[in-house]
Amino acid sequence: MISAFHRAQRNIIVVRDVPGRGFGQRQRIDVWWGGLRRNGGLMMILAYLLRSSLEWRGADVVLKMAVRSEAAARGVRENLAALIEHSRTGIDFEVLVLGERSFDETLRRSSADADLVLVGLAEPGEDFRGYYERLHERFEGLPTTLFVLAAEDLAFGEVLVER
Repeated sequence: MISAFHRAQRNIIVVRDVPGRGFGQRQRIDVWWGGLRRNGGLMMILAYLLRSSLEWRGADVVLKMAVRSEAAARGVRENLAALIEHSRTGIDFEVLVLGERSFDETLRRSSADADLVLVGLAEPGEDFRGYYERLHERFEGLPTTLFVLAAEDLAFGEVLVER
């Protein structure tokens, strides 16, 4: 079904709900960022729209990006600061240096206390079913998560950034 929606150039949001937890206190949304293009722009818009709703009003939205080294983090911090300054979202950001830790370990430590986590979904490929099953396993124990796959040629960045 995800492959069919993607071929039809539809945005896809899959909710991995945590029974008994729901959206927690609706105070923090973590957006795991891979860049403004594709899924990143749609995830920022979704977080912004959620935060604008009555239920999430006042929630903190944190754009998170993981990098391997402190040297890489310096450049990323500068780029994200400029992006956030020119965006219409009012969100914050955090750059996490992985070092020897895996991305999954960093994700778990950093987003365990969030009320909602947004993460990009890969485009359907050859073994998408296996990828999708592993993805759900990787996020087991984390808060309610939205897996987001943006339609191919929508320019979400143009909606977010003031020119």
